[in-house]
Amino acid sequence: MSAVDDQLATGFVPMAYFAEFDFVGGEIRLTSWGANITWGGYTWIGLGALVGISKVATSERPQYPAIDFSLGVGNPTILSFARGNVGNYRGRDANLYRYILSNDNAYLGDPELVWAGEMSQVRIDTGNGVDKGASISLRCEQRGRAQRNSQSLRLVSAQQEERFPGDTALRRKEELIAKPQLWLSKKFQTV
Repeated sequence: MSAVDDQLATGFVPMAYFAEFDFVGGEIRLTSWGANITWGGYTWIGLGALVGISKVATSERPQYPAIDFSLGVGNPTILSFARGNVGNYRGRDANLYRYILSNDNAYLGDPELVWAGEMSQVRIDTGNGVDKGASISLRCEQRGRAQRNSQSLRLVSAQQEERFPGDTALRRKEELIAKPQLWLSKKFQTV
């Protein structure tokens, strides 16, 4: 058995998570641990940089679970990336690693990749200034999710008119799809 297996057998398993985000301006590496950690030749920023991680779902069926990262507002680098243009992060890589530690917080083995995907959207909540503080939530999706679910990109007439009142461009869409017409080639049309 390895040191990691021995630690898992004890029932008390301290662990740290590492999150790696590939922004256009450079990669940001964060950890959930209370201090900075050096791993893989990089320093992973800790102490409030990675505040929370939503549940990482696994399934045998083809599901595409998203994951939400709560990032610390106090770090100006993270805040500037989050407030920037969506082209700086949308569709770019995001990875989550798990690192098992011993009872005395010594590192055991190498971190294990538990989730990989791409950054999707950032939500910034300024809080109310009394009992709710500011937060940054970074939603990440599985790679290629939009391509696997192309039906979600199609609109029906009712949805289009709800978004844009008076726009009737999609009223005949279902009728046209139900009755496809053959198009004549340019060669056939020339005399």
